[in-house]
Amino acid sequence: KVLRTEGAVPPEVVAEFRREAAMLAALHHPNIIALLGVCFEPEQGEPPQLVTEYASGGSLEEALYQTSKRCPPLTGFQRRRVALETIAGLVHIHSKGLVHCDLKPANVLLAEDGSAKVADVGLARTLHYAQHTRLTAYMTRATAAGTPVYMAPEQWEEHELTAKTDVYAFGLMLNEMQTGLQPWRDVGNPLTLCRKVVDREERPTPVAPGRLGTLVTRCWAPAAADRPAMDDVRRARRLRRSARRPHV
Repeated sequence: KVLRTEGAVPPEVVAEFRREAAMLAALHHPNIIALLGVCFEPEQGEPPQLVTEYASGGSLEEALYQTSKRCPPLTGFQRRRVALETIAGLVHIHSKGLVHCDLKPANVLLAEDGSAKVADVGLARTLHYAQHTRLTAYMTRATAAGTPVYMAPEQWEEHELTAKTDVYAFGLMLNEMQTGLQPWRDVGNPLTLCRKVVDREERPTPVAPGRLGTLVTRCWAPAAADRPAMDDVRRARRLRRSARRPHV
């Protein structure tokens, strides 16, 4: 990851980059992309850089929408495996007192063996920071950090962020993995999306069928308190049953 800017890199941007490096360095888990090295004072005016392990399978987004030749289509078993391993990575992130805040298919990378690696913790916040930092409603709705399509209501509003914020995004991603449709693909304006998600409590359609759809609906509940804990999502029988390796 290379931090590219016009001219000199502002000190506050370098500080954020250092923060991301420090968080990555503290995360050691097979389902989180590993940090291999950092360079904050490159020679000849090179920008700051983070060096992470290479995920040769591309991103989950590329695999879902076949936008890269290096990503073959995922089978149903592989999709469930990616879902469970993404949960495992997030549980580890939460155990370190962090909230990812930007979970989406583009930030889940696939290794050569098909295992999932949660990546890009650049927007992650400590639980202490997330729970004790408040923004005005205008600032939150207009400039909230995250990818709008996957943002939970509390990211738009003046509410604390918790591990349940990542549960919301995971629910959207799980539904996307099952339906093959990007959420809110027909909504281009972030403020329109905010009104749908926060004010009208709307959610993307269609919803995955059966018990998996029920799990998705629980994950994206409007109130964080009504969403299951990530560990409970991992233990969901429907998800685990679907992830069992088929007999050959």
